Amino acid sequence: MKKKQFVNKIKNLFQKNIISVFIIALIPAAVLIYLSPFNFNKYIIELEKTQNFIYDNEIEIYEDINNDSKKEFLRFFNHYNKFAAVSIFDENMINIQQINFAKKLASPDEKNLPFCTDINNNGYKEIFFFTQNDDSLFLNIINSKKLTSYKENIFISKIGFDTIPQKDFYYQWITAEDINGDGIKEVYFGINAGFALYPRRLFRYDIKNDSLIASVNIGTKLKTVPYKNRNNSLFFMCGTWSTDNCPKNYPFSYHDTCSWIFSYDKDLKLRFKPVALKGKYSATDKIYKMNNQFWFLFYPPTKKNRLIFIDSIGKITDEIYCKERNIRLNYLKILNKPQYFLTNYSNLNTYLFNPKLKRIEKKYSLTNKVRNSFFVTSADIDQDSEPEHIFLNKKNLSFDIYRNNLKHPANFILDNNIIDNITSTSQNGISKIIIKGRDKFYFFNYFKNPEYWFRYIFWVLTYILSVLFIWIVQLIPKRIEGKQNELKNRIVNLQLKNTQNQLDPHFTFNALNVVASKIYKEDRNTAYDLFERFSRLMRSSLAFSDKIFRPLNDELQFTEDYLEFQKSRFNNLFDYEILIPENINADKIKIPKMLIQGFAENCVKHAFKGIDYKGKIVISVKTGIHAESKKNKSFNVQTIDSHTIISVEDNGIGINQSQIENPVPKSGVGMIAMQEQVSLINKLYNKEIVINISDKSSINSDSEGTIVSIQLQ
Repeated sequence: MKKKQFVNKIKNLFQKNIISVFIIALIPAAVLIYLSPFNFNKYIIELEKTQNFIYDNEIEIYEDINNDSKKEFLRFFNHYNKFAAVSIFDENMINIQQINFAKKLASPDEKNLPFCTDINNNGYKEIFFFTQNDDSLFLNIINSKKLTSYKENIFISKIGFDTIPQKDFYYQWITAEDINGDGIKEVYFGINAGFALYPRRLFRYDIKNDSLIASVNIGTKLKTVPYKNRNNSLFFMCGTWSTDNCPKNYPFSYHDTCSWIFSYDKDLKLRFKPVALKGKYSATDKIYKMNNQFWFLFYPPTKKNRLIFIDSIGKITDEIYCKERNIRLNYLKILNKPQYFLTNYSNLNTYLFNPKLKRIEKKYSLTNKVRNSFFVTSADIDQDSEPEHIFLNKKNLSFDIYRNNLKHPANFILDNNIIDNITSTSQNGISKIIIKGRDKFYFFNYFKNPEYWFRYIFWVLTYILSVLFIWIVQLIPKRIEGKQNELKNRIVNLQLKNTQNQLDPHFTFNALNVVASKIYKEDRNTAYDLFERFSRLMRSSLAFSDKIFRPLNDELQFTEDYLEFQKSRFNNLFDYEILIPENINADKIKIPKMLIQGFAENCVKHAFKGIDYKGKIVISVKTGIHAESKKNKSFNVQTIDSHTIISVEDNGIGINQSQIENPVPKSGVGMIAMQEQVSLINKLYNKEIVINISDKSSINSDSEGTIVSIQLQ
C-alpha cells in the first residue's frame, strides 16, 4: 500500500512537471559547467616566462647544483672560440662565477646535456662535461661547492681511425655508483662513434683513484640501461641497432650487420655471449626487467616487430610476434604499479602487454583523455616520490601533465612541441618547472588549484540556476497561456452574452409567431423559408458557440437570416442589401462572430423609429490598401498592407438623433460589450480591428442615417 502511494506521488509530481524540471535542468547545467571560463582543475600549470637561448652553438641548462631548491643557470660555451668556459648564474641571472678550461667544448653529432650528480654526498652536485682537441676527447669535472675546476683534461679516447677523416660521435651518460665503497661514486658513460667507427664502448671513471676502464670495443652502437641484481650488484643491459657501416676489415668483433644484446657487469666485462638478432637496419627498443627475465621490442627491417625474452645468461626463452608494425613499447608506473603498453603511433592503437603472462592483451585505452595522445616522459615534478606523466595531445598539439593515477591533467603549450629536458624544484606547495625546448627555456609554476573545492559549490549553484531558469521558462508560457485563456473566456462570454441577447426566448417566440402567421395565411413557401432560416440560426449558434472567429461568409449568412426574420416581423419596415465583390473570398476572411449582426440589430431596433419612409440597411464588403511610412536611419520605408472594410449603413434617424431621443438606450450595454470584445481580440491575437461609427449628417447635411465601418487588418 505504501509503495502504491509512493508511486502515485511520483506520478503526480511528473504530471505537475516538478520532477521533469529537475531532470531537464541537468542538460543546461552540464553545458554551462563544460563551457565555464573558470578553471576548476585540481592542478594548474601557469607559464611564468620564456628565455631564448643566447647562442645556438652552446649548451645552456638549469640545474639546482647546491640543493637550495633554486635553479642555477649553467652556460657552456667556447670563450672567444678558443677555450671552453662555464658561466654559472643564480636564479636572478647574476653571474656568480666563470670557470675556464684549456680545450674547446666537445662537438658531438647530438647536443648532449652535461651530467650533474652528487658524487660524494655533500649536498652539492658535481658537473661533468666533455672537451675535445682534434680527435681526442677529455672529461672535465666542476666542484659546485667551491665553484672551481675539480678535475679537467682527463683523456678518455681518440675519435675514429687515422685512415677515416670523420670524427663524428655522440655520448650517453648512464649512471653514477660507488662501486668500490670508498665513499665517492664512479661515473659510467658510453661513447658511440658514427662513420668514425671508433669508439663504440662503455667507460667507467673512478674519480678518487683517477682511473679509467672501458668495455671491449664493438662494431655496433649501444643503448645502455643500468640494473641491479638481487645482491644489489650493478650490471648493464645493452641493445643496439644495425647501421651496416662497418667495413669487412673492421678490427673489432660484433659488426653492425645485425642487432645485438649485450650485458656487462660493474667492471664492464661481458656477462654472457652477446645475442645476435639477424637483420640489417634493425634495432632493439628499451630493455625491461622482471625478476630474472628481460624483454625488449625488436624491429626487423621487413618483418613484423616482435617481443623477445631472454634470461640472465643470455638465452632467448620466448618470442611474441606483434600484429602491427611501427609500434613502440612504453612503460608507465601508475599508482606504483608497472604498466606496459604497445602503441602504434600511426593509428594510435594501444595494446596492454602483460610480461608476466607473456602475452599482448586486447586493445586498451589508458583513459579516454590520453588515448589520442603520445606518451612523452615521466618525471617527479612535485617531488612527492611519485612520477607525473606527460603526454602530447595529437589533436591540439599541446601537452598534458597527468598525476600518477592518470587523472587531473594540467595543460601547457610549447612552440615547437619539443621537450629536450625537464627539471623541477618544489617549495611551499609550488613546483617550479623548467623545460628546455628546441630554442628556448619555458618556466612554469605547477600547483594545486586553491579554487578546486569551490567547483562543487559552483556546480550546485549552476544546477539551482538551471532549475530556476527551466521553471521560469515553463512558467512563463503557462502564465501567458492562462492569460490568453482568460481573455478567450471573456471574449466567448461576451459573444455568448450577445448571442443570448439576440436569440433570447423573446426573439425565439416572435420568430415562431411569424412562422405560424405565415402558415395560418397559407403562405407556405415563405413559412418554409423562414423556418429554414430559423433552423440555420440555431445551428450556427450551436456550431460556433465555443469559437471566437468564424468565416465572413457564415457571419453574413447569419446576419441575413436574422434580418429576414426582423423584416417579416416588422411588416417590411425596411429592406436590406448585402454586397460582396466577386474578387473577395469570404470563406477565407475570419471575423469575430456576432459583430456584423450586432450592428445590423442596432439598425433594426433604433435607426427606423418614427420614420415615415421605408428604411434600408446596406452591408458591403470591400478591400483596401493601407500605406504607412516608417523611418529608418538613412531612408524612409513605406509598407503597404491590404485590409478588408465592412460597412453597415442605414438611412434611419442617425446616431446623433437616436442618442437625443434615447439618452440611455437599451443597446448601450450591447455596444459596450462589442467594443470590449473587439479590444480583447486585438490584444489577444495582435489584431487591428478598427470600428468607426459616424452620423451621415456630420459628413453630408443632406444625408440621414448611420454608417458603421469595420476595418480588418
